[in-house]
Amino acid sequence: MRMKPLIMFSLWLGLLSLFATVSSNRLANARDQQISAQITLANHIKDAKSIVDLRSKQQVVSERKRPEQDVIAKVNATLADVGIPNNHFDSLRPESDGALPDSKYRRQSIRINLNEITVAELGAFLNQWSLTQKLWTPTRIELLHARNKSNADRYNITILITATYLANG
Repeated sequence: MRMKPLIMFSLWLGLLSLFATVSSNRLANARDQQISAQITLANHIKDAKSIVDLRSKQQVVSERKRPEQDVIAKVNATLADVGIPNNHFDSLRPESDGALPDSKYRRQSIRINLNEITVAELGAFLNQWSLTQKLWTPTRIELLHARNKSNADRYNITILITATYLANG
């Protein structure tokens, strides 16, 4: 008869151990989820700050009638500044030049085509461009993988730059 209470005690002890183990695992999973959520929140906050910073930047407006048309020279100079050979510069094509609605300003857009550029080279080009060309702002960038299979990390890039200027200046 003494065995029955010992068996009951052992069963209760086993059940308590099982519950403690399950609770411990759930707590560890909850902590992992909390850490993951905190990291995600920090990334979202960082992204939101970047968006707010970008939205607060204003485009430079020229008080002259029309921006200088030496964009090819500016592209070549920027490529040289960052060490990209000029043979990667494919073409430059005017996109549009028109009045802004209900405004005394006009906006001119030009499309720049660069061939077989890496993402790092594009970043260096855009950084240097933003430092030296305040009037011409990149407004759209398109990347297409270059067909050259030996350089899989290279892209053919189209950059649309715009300049806003006073229509009757």
